[in-house]
Formats: sequence, C-alpha cells, structure tokens
Amino acid sequence: MLTAAARRFQTFQFRHNMYKLREERDMRPSTFGHMVSNILYEKRFGSYFCSPVIAGLEPDNSPYLCGMDSIGAIETAKDFMVAGTAPESLYGVCESFWRPGMVRRLRTRPRDFSRPLAERLLQVSSPHA
Repeated sequence: MLTAAARRFQTFQFRHNMYKLREERDMRPSTFGHMVSNILYEKRFGSYFCSPVIAGLEPDNSPYLCGMDSIGAIETAKDFMVAGTAPESLYGVCESFWRPGMVRRLRTRPRDFSRPLAERLLQVSSPHA
C-alpha cells in the first residue's frame, strides 16, 4: 500500500500529465498551485493533512511562491513562505536573513547563496539551536 505522500504525488503527476495532453504545454507554477489547491479543497471534509509550499519560475522568469493550508486556501508571497510544525521559528529565521533584492542577486550569482542557505537549513533543523 502507498503512503499518503506517494499517493498525493501520483495524483499531482496524473493531473499534470492530463494538462500537458490537453494544452500541449507544461504547466506554469501558478497553474500548478491552483490545481493543488483544487485537489485539497475537493477533500475538505476528510482533508489530507499537509501544507504544501509551491515554488517555481514563471515563463517570464519571475519567481512564484505560494503555500496552502490543509483545505487548499492559497497564500502567495513575494519574499518567503514557511510551512510545517514550527512556523514561528521559521518566520524568525526567514525575517532575520531575508533582504530586499535577494531574488535579483540569486539570478545573477546563485553560488553566493548555496553555503548560507545550507547553514540556515542546518541551523533551523538542529534540535539544539
């Protein structure tokens, strides 16, 4: 038997493949976000206990970032999105390290972000932090 996460993955993959067959193009991140929201809302009375975060680049290379609750209510953001069991801690870390213009710098110099990002992820996931 499949786990719940694997089952959701199959559902998303199936819907994405159907979209590609019908529209003859790949799905934009914003479209994928609305599709996931729709799937979660269909099961609102017996909801999937997940809070997905969807990130991607739109065709014009602008970043798209959204998160949802377990019944599919979408929240979009321009800077960062958190989900999980400790959002208050994650908001603190994100707010302390986020700077305006980071997306523009990330496009031009992505290697400048790999080490700080890895350090922050380790810092947040450490139980002794």
